[in-house]
This record gives sequence, structure tokens and C-alpha cells, in this order.
Amino acid sequence: PDEPWPGRAEDALLGAFVQLALSQRRLDDSELELVERSIDAARRYAVAAQAKEPTTTAAVLTHALSTAQAKAKAIGGDATGASDAYQAALDAVKELEKPLPDEYGVSVLGDRSRADFLRTERRSSRVGLGACRRKGTGMGLYGSAGATTEQELQSALEVCELAISKDTEPQADAEALAALGHVGAVLGLQGKKADRDVEFEERLNRTETLEDARQRMYSLRLLGDAADHDGDAVLALKRAREACALDSGNADAAKRLVAAYVAVGNKLANDAETQTKEVLSFTQIWNLEPHMRAMLEEDKHWVAANARYLAKVALEGYRGALEAA
Repeated sequence: PDEPWPGRAEDALLGAFVQLALSQRRLDDSELELVERSIDAARRYAVAAQAKEPTTTAAVLTHALSTAQAKAKAIGGDATGASDAYQAALDAVKELEKPLPDEYGVSVLGDRSRADFLRTERRSSRVGLGACRRKGTGMGLYGSAGATTEQELQSALEVCELAISKDTEPQADAEALAALGHVGAVLGLQGKKADRDVEFEERLNRTETLEDARQRMYSLRLLGDAADHDGDAVLALKRAREACALDSGNADAAKRLVAAYVAVGNKLANDAETQTKEVLSFTQIWNLEPHMRAMLEEDKHWVAANARYLAKVALEGYRGALEAA
């Protein structure tokens, strides 16, 4: 590492790519200490290649290494280390703004333009950086690796907003959706419920242009989490039902539906109107025609009166999803 690379630049690049691939395999196996070792080795190769002959390939590789290191540190619970690595990934993107030559006569960016690559990778790094600054372990309201100060939340908000601020029109790529999710999550942690819901609704609206039920389901999950956090069990159930309707075989969605029925039952069980509703048996609910059941479930007090068996029917769906997985 302290001496100039004696071979060809492409040989150093090959060594870096091998170590990067090895780090990904070790990351999949949760061998985090070995991941760091592979990334360090790859970085030495990449630096040597860049010193020998600056190319787009080497610059992209340096960015990829910082991103891989950030993900490994985030999985390991090191929010500060992950934040530093994502910042390094952002810095590496700046290198790609320079007119570097493409290696091997073809563009390492594939069929993507340099502008598109820069926009996507810059946004992705900012989303990761924002998530780490809020010490988030996910896009939901509660995922956190530790207490977050107001200053950290504001910093996370600014970074995630910057990830989507330069769009001339709404984007529905994974990075833009992730940014909206993080912005909403931070606003929720700051107690700005109305603003939080605006971001989550915007995320949901953008998924309508995608043929990706998973992204739409996650948007509904965010809105359901927000409603649950606010104590609105009925709205949380509505979101859970919508998510299950997208994919009845999704185990997470089915599990959330079970919990949502239970929550409505607990919240409204003692209401006078609940006491007046007809209580059906498990078999009766199971055999209801979909349109009839949907009509009955429009009545929150009927749902509360029948929450026990509605939850049990949903539990059968959860078990079925687990067996099919």
C-alpha cells in the first residue's frame, strides 16, 4: 500500500472487484468483521488503480466501496460509522462529475447516462446518510439504534429533503420513495403529524405509477404505523386491510392485520353501540362473501364486536402465508 502499483491499472481494478464481490457475500452471511477486511483490501486496489490511471471505472468502484461499507456498519448498529461512510460515498460521487475516461472502451455505467447515474447515486447516498443521522434502522417511525437529538433529526431532515429537492417533477424510483419515507419518519419524530402524513401520502400516490405492489404496501404500512402511533386504531385497520388486499400471501401484512383487528376490538369494546351489534361465529365470518364482509367492516362497531373471530380468520391467513413462504 505504501508503494506504487507495479502492474497494470486493470489488474488492480480486477483485484478490487473480486474483493468487493467477496465483501457482498460475507455481508449476506453476516460476517461483518470479514466484510470490513474485504472492503479495506478492495479500497487499496482501487486507490492504486486510480493513481495509475484515473478512470470512471475506478471512481465508480470507490463510490461502491463506501456504500458497501456504510451498509455493513448500519447492519452492525454503528450509525456514526455508517454516516461517515455514506458521506464518503457522496464525496466519491463528486469525482464522477469530472470528465474521466471510460475503461475498456465501454461505459462502466452501462446503458445509463452519466447524469442519470450521478442523480440516482447522489440521492441514494443522501437517503442513507439521512437515515443514519436519525439513527434509523428502517423507514418506520420506531426503528432506531439509539436516542436521537433534535439537532440530529433536523440534520437528517435536511439531507433527505435535499435528496428530492432538485427533481423538476415527482419521481417514483426507489431512492425517491425512500427519501419521502425518511422525511415523513423524521417529521413524525418531531411531532409534526400533519406534515408527516403529507409525506407518507405523497409516497403512496407516487407508487401508483409503479407495477410494484411491495412499494405500495410499504407506503400503506407507514400510514398504518402513523395512525397506530396517533391512537387511531380504526384508520390503522383500514391501512392494514388495504395492504393485505394487495398481496394476501404477504406474511408481514397478514400479521399486521391480525394486530389491527385486536386493537380495534380493545379500543371500542366498551362502546354502547358495539354492544348492540350482532356477533358472528368464526365459521360464519369465514364463509362471508367478500363483498358482504367488506360492507360489514365499514361499521367500526361491528368490527369491534366481531374482532375476536376477524382476527382469528386473519391469523389463518398469516399461517398460510408462512407455510407458502
